[in-house]
Amino acid sequence: METTKNNDLKNNGLNNDLNNDLLGVCYYPEHWSVEKWLADVKIMKDLGLEWVRIGEFAWSRLERKRNDFNIKWLREILDLFHEKNMKVIFGTPTATPPKWLIDQHPDILSVDQWGQVRQFGSRRHYCFSSLRYREEVKRLLSFLLKEIGSHPAIKMWQTDNEYGCHDTTLSYSSDAKKGFRKWLKEKYREIHRLNEAWGNVFWSMEYHDFDEIELPNLTVTEANPAHQLDFQRFSSDQVISFNKIQVDLIREHQSEAKITHNFMGFSFDFNHFKICKDLSLASWDSYPLGYLQNFVEDAKHKKKYLRKGEPDFQAFYHDLYRNLNGDFAIMEHQPGAVNWAKYNLSPTGKTLRLWVWEALAHGASFVNFFRFRQVPFGQEQMHEGLLFSNNEPNKSYHVVQEVAAEIKKVNLAKREHLAEVGIVFDYESHWIWKIQPQGENLNYFDLLFSWYQALRKKGINVDFIHPDFSNYRDHKLLIVSGLTRIDPRGLEVLNELACPVIIGPRTGNKTENFQIPPNLLLEELQSLLGIRIQGVETLPPEEEVSILREENAAFTRWREFIKVSEPETPNVPEASAVKISLKTFDDYPAFVEKGRFGYLAGIPNAALLEKILLKYLEKSNLTPLPLPDGVRLVKDKERSYFTNYGNKTQNLRHLLGSAKILLGSEEVSESEITIVETI
Repeated sequence: METTKNNDLKNNGLNNDLNNDLLGVCYYPEHWSVEKWLADVKIMKDLGLEWVRIGEFAWSRLERKRNDFNIKWLREILDLFHEKNMKVIFGTPTATPPKWLIDQHPDILSVDQWGQVRQFGSRRHYCFSSLRYREEVKRLLSFLLKEIGSHPAIKMWQTDNEYGCHDTTLSYSSDAKKGFRKWLKEKYREIHRLNEAWGNVFWSMEYHDFDEIELPNLTVTEANPAHQLDFQRFSSDQVISFNKIQVDLIREHQSEAKITHNFMGFSFDFNHFKICKDLSLASWDSYPLGYLQNFVEDAKHKKKYLRKGEPDFQAFYHDLYRNLNGDFAIMEHQPGAVNWAKYNLSPTGKTLRLWVWEALAHGASFVNFFRFRQVPFGQEQMHEGLLFSNNEPNKSYHVVQEVAAEIKKVNLAKREHLAEVGIVFDYESHWIWKIQPQGENLNYFDLLFSWYQALRKKGINVDFIHPDFSNYRDHKLLIVSGLTRIDPRGLEVLNELACPVIIGPRTGNKTENFQIPPNLLLEELQSLLGIRIQGVETLPPEEEVSILREENAAFTRWREFIKVSEPETPNVPEASAVKISLKTFDDYPAFVEKGRFGYLAGIPNAALLEKILLKYLEKSNLTPLPLPDGVRLVKDKERSYFTNYGNKTQNLRHLLGSAKILLGSEEVSESEITIVETI
């Protein structure tokens, strides 16, 4: 069908324009004397850095008080970069409104869930819903575009900085309340429709007018989940519309301008698929050791990768952000110890090199290190850079030299990522899981990450699929798990596509309005799968639901009591027959198959996930590779990249065959990479 065959991801051609200009850095000229600039730019150029991001926190230096602009220094640094033929990414300085502006308009500030105003003194202190702030952003950006928008050094724009960082997507300000009421009125038109959609007859929560509706915070116990979901949708839309103001102004001045935003790990509070419709490419800020501290709970696993990062975590985000609109970059990359994690360890130089090459293997258009020089003042003074604050080189300085030289040897043109399995990812499902998890330690990201990790361990590359399947590209296997609310278009595509599909727990168990559908499952899925759900339960960590006749296989944390709604009839065609392939110890179906669909009625432990995955890889004509412990494989049409996150040297001879080695060797040591022609 046309939707699934010809729906290639949007590609803005950035990779093809680069000519191996793949490395860059974040620089803050306002932090350093003018006398240092020339020497700094020379060091950047000698290192092989081609991209440089500036500007995103410089508002107070650009506008010292209202309409008292000082951009002489900005023109000078842009001229200097242009003379050295460096490509500037200009970050709009809207993440840090200055003190004079806050003093004039304190209503710009955001308000946290406890009703406390988030005061001036750090960053990201504005409210996305503030109409006043939007006008100030337009005023500042219009001036900058007029003055430097056509400067030849500027090759890309970054809007703002790290939307949502420090839990700033949701704001409970008076402007947010006004905006939310307006948003609800536009959506529901009549108050009785909202009451019905939200189920407000429960606990006497019915409204008579949209102006009665408050924000879903400061309630005695949990607020109505439908109310919370709509507020999350509204807040996401506020981020998107705020971003679009900047995008529209930039494109009005430069119609062909390349525009990005730097997203983060663990960032799910707004819909990245939607915001990327307005951007040329996605970028994200990769800090593997910091993320490891915040992500991995298992002490043994954390210790194993303490100085390397979780082998699949940053890869997950490389693939996710590449699939938002077809192109991605690393806007900030960890250069050494950071300052914000629980514990801030220092990676080895070999590990830093590994991270850079892995990002490039996943198709990153460029990798920018954050930052050029460690700053000796302010909140980030303990965050290392390529240079220490005394100008001595950090280990990452030498990594840049090494990788820049290697890039010249390995032709990275025409990198087209190869992925044969798709995992459907949905921001709204994450919100629903978070609002009403129904048990501790139940997390949408964790569920999808377990599938992603299992596939990576078998050498299978992954794409992340939009919930309406608009970026599905003839994948051989599709995984749809935890997708609580299925887009109507997604249901149509599920019926039409030809590949095998594994559908996991909590899929289709909520309506658009956060209500339980009939028989606890969307009718379309009941028909598609031939099952009905009769109830669910969540399990404490010490409890598992074992699978009959399958050693070590079990459900953990969540299980569903299902029954087939159609009798098992061996004499009907396979495509319409229902088969119970696995049962639980208490005789409930655990895995049910109908044609090319399989439904898993709980969260699988590693043994159960492995069993089902291997079966469906075979069904999809995909061959898992016997990768050694800690080794991962990324493939594009021209090259295969092997990375070793393990603790010992591994021999790849059995995997490489006669493939020509482009970098490294068949013996890939700890924290090393081997690149060969595609196997």
